[in-house]
Amino acid sequence: MKILLVKSSFYEKATGYYRKHIPLGLCYIASYLEKNDYDVSIIDGEIHELGYLEIVEKILQQEYDIIGFTVIFRNMMIPIMQVVKRLRDNGCKAHISVGGHYPSFDYDYILRNCAEIDSVLRFEGELAFCGLAKCLEKGGDIKAVPNIALRVGRQIYSNPVID
Repeated sequence: MKILLVKSSFYEKATGYYRKHIPLGLCYIASYLEKNDYDVSIIDGEIHELGYLEIVEKILQQEYDIIGFTVIFRNMMIPIMQVVKRLRDNGCKAHISVGGHYPSFDYDYILRNCAEIDSVLRFEGELAFCGLAKCLEKGGDIKAVPNIALRVGRQIYSNPVID
């Protein structure tokens, strides 16, 4: 199973202005997934100096089973929604999930307003992401994975949260 973790950029194209901070949350999740024998890559729009349009191009160069986006603040959601829409418009079939501080609390809004997003990982992402990967790999029921919210038809489900 091939997994990509993404920290998007606020900018449409590379601007030359980037605050380069290691995406620590994504690194924790990547480390946990690698310990569970998953093939994980990270794209950080700021570290790699990519605008969100360039991130789309980079993602489309390979096929992934799961793509996870970190969303720390609400204002990060708009560019991520644009990236996800462009991915889907270009044939991306990966399971797309978002996680982080903002989605943990506003998962209902995200799932109702961005049909291209398959699930939201809530609160602690390591266990939730690994549970999601195992579930998708084995064809299980995502509604059984803790710390995940998802849309089934028009219904939004929020699974129990564990620490």
